[in-house]
Amino acid sequence: MNPANAVTYQLYLFEDASADDVQTRHDLIYNSGAAMAKGTVYKEMPSQDQLPAIVRCATPGRIYYMLDWSAAPGDTTGYIVIRGKMLV
Repeated sequence: MNPANAVTYQLYLFEDASADDVQTRHDLIYNSGAAMAKGTVYKEMPSQDQLPAIVRCATPGRIYYMLDWSAAPGDTTGYIVIRGKMLV
């Protein structure tokens, strides 16, 4: 992510979209941690709380995301790349 303003973000990935707090916590598959910096490339190393993980998407091939900003980010460019294979 590359926000126009000097702010940090936290990225969340979910296996389903829900308006219920308890269900949303259950659907969480990834949390980047706070204070991710502007325009920085991060490579995650596997651990118990990090990807890779087996995920059962509510809609096959679809993962939902949420960004939590430390302040107003302004215009933000960026992308998220997720690789995996379908398990039967």
